Amino acid sequence: MVKRLSLPLLKELSTSSSLPTVEQLRQRLGGRLVDVSELPPPGRLVQLQQAGDERRLGVVLFTMQGRTDVLFERGLVRRTTSDQLFPALGSMPEALQKLSKSVQRFAAMNEGDEVRVLPPGETAGNEVACVLREKCRFGALVERADGGLLGVGFERVAPVQTPS
Repeated sequence: MVKRLSLPLLKELSTSSSLPTVEQLRQRLGGRLVDVSELPPPGRLVQLQQAGDERRLGVVLFTMQGRTDVLFERGLVRRTTSDQLFPALGSMPEALQKLSKSVQRFAAMNEGDEVRVLPPGETAGNEVACVLREKCRFGALVERADGGLLGVGFERVAPVQTPS
């Protein structure tokens, strides 16, 4: 059985007349990840067995308690079991390779890390320095320097580059 999940959209949060609570942000981002040390490495490219013999390419977001969430190119997430997943073979679309790298980059970050965040509505080059406070399934709660919290998708969070 495959459960369809959709990534939250900012407009869903903005329909309220007041600012969202931390708990609302956390839930929109899929809930907090608690014991990520037990999770297999996210970012793997896989094929998901669908109806009949059809297989669809996607990227593993995370696996927990026998369930795996797989992200596809257009932001669709499907929750499935490992018996429906197969290694991706052959050449992969560039968009999926980029998505895989984003997932791996986010998975390597830890709560408490200094990060750069591209706020919604901003363009590249306007990133804001923040601290990653909570990792969630689809993103993170980050704290700005002024103490404000933002809920952002994992693709908008990047580690602070340290000079080598």
